[in-house]
Amino acid sequence: VFNDILIFQNIKKTGNKIDAAMHILELGRNHHTLRDEIYAQIVKQCNDCNDEIALILASKLLYLCLSSFKSSKQMSLIILSKICQYAKSTNSFHSFRNISEIMTNCYKQWKIVNSDSDQDLQQIKHHYITERDISEILYSKANPIRLEIYLPDDTRLRIKIEPFCTVSELTK
Repeated sequence: VFNDILIFQNIKKTGNKIDAAMHILELGRNHHTLRDEIYAQIVKQCNDCNDEIALILASKLLYLCLSSFKSSKQMSLIILSKICQYAKSTNSFHSFRNISEIMTNCYKQWKIVNSDSDQDLQQIKHHYITERDISEILYSKANPIRLEIYLPDDTRLRIKIEPFCTVSELTK
């Protein structure tokens, strides 16, 4: 599991991030006894992380896990503590561009997975993260896209495109 986390965080350069995430999610869904270990390793990777990209990737993996399987009650409090360290809002975002947005989305998923509502728990049990979902979250950019367009009269027009949601959010 730890090897897959390092691959997903781009700390270990050999391996495919999407395959690593799929393996972690499959282990968490299928092996109840590994769930807390998976969460503990991800939280550990967020602690004292000096590499912003690695922290963002670990947070995205935390979100994917929260969207896929539940931890124990004790571990859920540790996860909540880590989320609260970075989340700046209780509103959900439709993007994963920076650590605050990612952890705010983690908080939303944490609330769902720790809900006593049967409907919320069924949502987690029947929702399987796909490779496409992972790819959309993984490759959400922290920075807007900047372009320069040259008009026929040689005027240079600079534009900035802000990503605001994932493809699946647009197609719902």
